[in-house]
Parts: sequence; C-alpha cells; structure tokens
Amino acid sequence: MEKQISELLQIDTIRLLRIKVIILLLNLIFFCSCAVQSISEIQKKIPDFNSKEWKLDSLSCQDKRPLLYKILLKNKDIVMNRSKKTIISLLGVPNTIFNNQNSFAYFIGDGLQCWNKNYRDYSDLQTKVLILDFKGDTLFDIHVIQP
Repeated sequence: MEKQISELLQIDTIRLLRIKVIILLLNLIFFCSCAVQSISEIQKKIPDFNSKEWKLDSLSCQDKRPLLYKILLKNKDIVMNRSKKTIISLLGVPNTIFNNQNSFAYFIGDGLQCWNKNYRDYSDLQTKVLILDFKGDTLFDIHVIQP
C-alpha cells in the first residue's frame, strides 16, 4: 500500500514538473513575441530608422549613427515607455550602462573609441552620446550629451 502511494506521488510530481515546464515555455514564447511585436511596430512607425545599420555601427565610427539618432529623437514619443529589452532589441547592447543599470549610453559621434579599437574603458570618452534613462524597466527620457 505504501509503495502504491509512493508511486502515485512520484507520478504526480512528474506531472507537476511537466506542467511547470510547459508554463515556463509558454511565458517565454509570449514575452519573446511581445518584444518582436514591439520592434516591428516601432520600425513600421519609424520607417527611416534602420536598426541593423545602427547595430552594425556599434562604436559610431562608420558615420551611420549621427544620422540615425536624429530620426530616433524626432520620433522619441514612439520609443518612450518601452522596456529595456525592447530598446536593446532595437538598438543593440549599449556602449555603457550606468546609474544602477537605469541609463544606457550609445555613441553617436566618432572619438577615441574609433581611433583605438582595443580601448575598452568608455567611462571618460569625449564623444557625443545618446542617453536613454529608465525608471525601473520603462524608458522615460532620451537626450544627447555633447562634450
């Protein structure tokens, strides 16, 4: 009798584990599709902004970002209130993250990062930077800092 109860508990444990895995996968699919929808929605609303070109010019040395950031600023109301995940999907990994992970910085002008490709300490660079400030996970301000 105890053996049967033990076997039933094992079966229930396995079923419960399977259900948890399925729920986890469904959540993952849902959140990924939301980010993809957000990106395609943004790109439809800002057709002149080329996310691929922005990402390829990751250090702003190919003269693409100086034009693209202006398009982004003109349409900043479309980008506002988006999540960090959506912004990273749109713009790629920031060049610098600061302010307790609440501010992203993207180079939008050439500078030392272009002259010395091995240089990785971007804390004191003297180059034009696009700053995206977040409250929690939500983008609430976009501005430019020019040295």
